[in-house]
Amino acid sequence: MRASARPEHDSEEAVRTPEQEAAARAAEVWVNHLARTLKTCRLYDANNPTVIRFREELAQALARTLDEHGALTLRFTSDDVLCEDVSLYPARSRDDNLALAFYRDGVHAITFSPGIEPAEVEAFLDAVLLVSGQNAGDNDLVTLLWEAHLQSVDVDYVPAE
Repeated sequence: MRASARPEHDSEEAVRTPEQEAAARAAEVWVNHLARTLKTCRLYDANNPTVIRFREELAQALARTLDEHGALTLRFTSDDVLCEDVSLYPARSRDDNLALAFYRDGVHAITFSPGIEPAEVEAFLDAVLLVSGQNAGDNDLVTLLWEAHLQSVDVDYVPAE
């Protein structure tokens, strides 16, 4: 487990305020919690108490992070999740590449706004599970998120045209 958020490019390390550093650390903690929740949801039945607890804690953690640090924007490359150019979850392998489902479906960034409801986090999580599982099928993340009508989630994506 990583102890702190890392700059994407060490040689181009930007000077960050203590508030930006704290926000990047909070984002890293939440993204790691997201990754663990996704893995847990894939391993166990949806009614498993552990799955339910992970999902609830994920929503609570995001709400706390947003209340403390304001809106959270995550950017996606083919192999990393970034927050203000700080690497949060680099791919360790093809199977452990959280960013790939977003990048593959044209999602450049997602911004979570304060006031997000637990139901919105649930819908976001369900959409990511649908497109990142072994049976992803024809679903794409942009469409699933758009159809979910998430008021506190803004998706920056590449249009299909």
